[in-house]
Formats: sequence, structure tokens, C-alpha cells
Amino acid sequence: MAACSSSRGGDGDDENEPYLVGFVVAKIVGLKYYTSTLSGGERPSLVRELLNRFDSNAIAVHNSRGRHVRHIEGRTAKVLAPLLDSHLVANTLVVVPDGRSTKAGTSFYKLPCQIHLFARPAAADIVREAIDGSGLVLIDPDHIEFSLSGSAFVQEQAMKSGRDVDKLFARVGKEGGSRIEPMEPPEDVVVSDLFEHQKAALGWLVHREESCDLPPFWKEDKAGGYENVLTSQNTKQRPQPLRGGIFADDMGLGKTLTLLSLIARSKARNVGGGKAKGSKRRKIDDVEVGSMTTLVVCPPSVFSSWVTQLEEHTNAGSLKVYMYHGQRTKDKEVLLKYDIVITTYSVLGTEFDQEGSPVNDIEWFRVILDEALIIKNSAALQTRAVTALKALGSHRDANSEQLIGFVPAYGIFEV
Repeated sequence: MAACSSSRGGDGDDENEPYLVGFVVAKIVGLKYYTSTLSGGERPSLVRELLNRFDSNAIAVHNSRGRHVRHIEGRTAKVLAPLLDSHLVANTLVVVPDGRSTKAGTSFYKLPCQIHLFARPAAADIVREAIDGSGLVLIDPDHIEFSLSGSAFVQEQAMKSGRDVDKLFARVGKEGGSRIEPMEPPEDVVVSDLFEHQKAALGWLVHREESCDLPPFWKEDKAGGYENVLTSQNTKQRPQPLRGGIFADDMGLGKTLTLLSLIARSKARNVGGGKAKGSKRRKIDDVEVGSMTTLVVCPPSVFSSWVTQLEEHTNAGSLKVYMYHGQRTKDKEVLLKYDIVITTYSVLGTEFDQEGSPVNDIEWFRVILDEALIIKNSAALQTRAVTALKALGSHRDANSEQLIGFVPAYGIFEV
């Protein structure tokens, strides 16, 4: 269950929106059976385990990284499970008291928490009666312990969560990050002049590829560790910088030309015949780079647009392009001689898990997804084929096969 983003009484709120009814004190149990951790002040989430063979009322606790860490004690789960299953409780927000932790070295096996319950007005009385009749104590906003527990802060945050999230996102890139300067493309490759917004976009794209800044919402704490200000997650290891991103200028503002300028810049700085200057391999973040080839994935209808943009805006022959579509090579060394390889989502889907497919075997310098809304279905074959691509700077969660990153609506996606 995700945390509720609205509450009763806000200006202009829908009258049917869930609001904070109160909280119950519960215990998170099973600490010794899991390796994932919870930190004091963290905001874990609750997930109903309807198919749990040991307890039909089981409610799992996931930490802010989405890892299964514990369960809610059986007594409380027995009361809350029917309310969650029937959607009488629309959302929950769990608070772990500051100063408590499940990290190595702790000696206790139960962790107290507050489970805040959000219900729609029509269901609020039913929720109250169910809690009162179970023997649990519901601490509502009028209870003297409510303000002493920190729940008044939860209520206040729920009432203005939309505004707070906007403020939080507005801070991204303004704290601790380096200033992003507009950039000019290499004039020996790109013959067209870029507009100011395209120069700014080019600077941003280069920054997304080369910056060593902390990821959004992360900051270094006084003890030398790192904290995520959004999820309250703490770690001693510096989080990896995020590579790639969403390039989503409006239609007609020249995204393709900007991306071609990015590719041209890479070639001008680093390549000669598909390899680093002097046939040497260079390093980025201690990763050896041999290929400087960019893979562009797009629908067949967009093929002609890329060809037209190349002809109009670049010197003839300055960027070598291979159309990986129809009759195509199976030799990856041939593809690595080109600056740009253009293919389609359907071709990637066809060659997914196909032995001898060069697109799956190459570690591309970067991957650009054009019209990436095509892969919005995470279960689709084409989506799985795209997320299986390898590119410089990609990294995976050590405990998961999921790529760390986000799928753009249109633009550059360095996986």
C-alpha cells in the first residue's frame, strides 16, 4: 500500500478523497530472518500477501528500496488484513521511530511502528468500529497522544503533500550539483546553428552522461554517510550517479538535431574509425571503452526523419550510419565501425534471446529510444528486449535483474 497523498479538509479537496483516520501502534516481527534493513525515521510500506501459505492475513513490510524486510505481527495483521482487502482502508503510512534500527548489531527482534490509516469518509466509521472492536487502540487526531507521537506532522504532510512533492522536485539539481553550461556542437560535423534551447539541452545531455554528482534526493550527511531525503534511506556507500535520462522537449523543437550534436561531440572528442584516438582504449568511471557506437531505436516510420536530419544538419560522411533493418549483418565488428546504428523495436523483439544477435552482444556507448512509449508495457517482448541492452555506465541492482533507471517518453536512455 502506498502512502496517501491527500487528506480531509484541504482547500479544494474532493470530498470523497481518503483522509487520516488515525494510527495504531504495532510491531514489526521476524527481524532475524531477513538481511535487508530498516532505519529509524524510514517510511516503509505494507504489502498484503494473499497467497502466504502460513498466514492468510500476512502483511509484509517493505523498506524504502522495495525490499521485503519483515512482517506485521499476527494480532494486528488479523485486524488490518480484512480492512485492506475490502479497500475500507484506502492507504497506509508506516512510521518507524527515529533512533531505532534493524541494522547489524541490534539485539531486539521486534520493532515498534505506527501504522497510519487513511479511509474515505463513507468508510471511516466502519474502520473505527473494526479497530475498537478488535482490542487495538486507534489514536485519532483528537487523542492527546496524537500530537505527542509525531502523527500531527504526518497529517500536516498529507494535507499539503502535493505542494511538498513539487517543492522537493524543484530542489533537484539546485543543491550540491555542478552548474550545467550550454554547449556548442563540433562545427566540423554539425553544419547547422543550434538555438539557445538546443545548446542548453546539449549541455544537459552531456552532464547526464558525465556528471559524478549524487543522484536526485541524495545528500551526504555529517557522519560521512549518505541519506535519501525522500525515502529516509541511509547508506555508507556513495550511491552511483545516474546515467541518461528523459529528453522531452515539445514536438518541433529539434530534439533529433540536439541528439545528433551529442553523438558528434562524442566522435570529435574520442573516436577515430570507431575507436578512441590512436587506437587506444579510454576509461570512463574505470570502465574501459572500445566502442563509441550509439544505438538508436525507433519505429520504422521515424527512420526517414533520422536520415533527413543527418543529411540536412551534418557534413556528408562525417557520421557513419548503419540501418540495422531488413537484410542486416550478424557481425558485431561491422556494426562497431559505425558511429550510429539505427534499428526498430520490432527487430529487437525478434532478436531477443536469439543466439548470434550482435545488438544483444555489443556494449553500446549509448542507447537512444525514440518514441519510447512503445515499450510502456513492461511484460511485452519488445520492452524486455530493450531493457536487456547493454550500454556504457549501465548498472544493475546486485539482488535484482531489473535495470536501475527510468524509461523515457522520448529521448536518451543510457541503461
